[in-house]
Amino acid sequence: MLEDDHLRRINDIIETVSCAVQLPRGLFEHLSQTGVGPVVASDARQYARTRTFSKAALQVWQSIPSVERKPQVFTILTKNLSHRSIGFFHAKQLYPGEQHFIFLNSTKMTCTVRRCVRRGDRCYEIGSTFSQGEKNR
Repeated sequence: MLEDDHLRRINDIIETVSCAVQLPRGLFEHLSQTGVGPVVASDARQYARTRTFSKAALQVWQSIPSVERKPQVFTILTKNLSHRSIGFFHAKQLYPGEQHFIFLNSTKMTCTVRRCVRRGDRCYEIGSTFSQGEKNR
């Protein structure tokens, strides 16, 4: 019951909180594409990624002692999704090893940041993997 209330509140946040991400113009064309993304020969990914441009919620907390972070929920933009990972854009920088929750389509996913690249002012492209035992369903 509490989990349902929490998910309902998160979905309300996704719908009502404005997204602070400022996407550079060059990314809009890429994000309008749908379907499975191209595979490159040198790609080390185990699973294909499906392009999924949508709003989601990100919940962060202090998971690394050296990175001071208060518990907070943000609206983010998803980029792609695979069996074991998710790519998204966030207005703030996250660091490899940080843990967080992503709420997408009423699903709560526990994730760990693997990479974060600055793409512009208030735009960081982040790649996270799902915690062990959790997979995209």
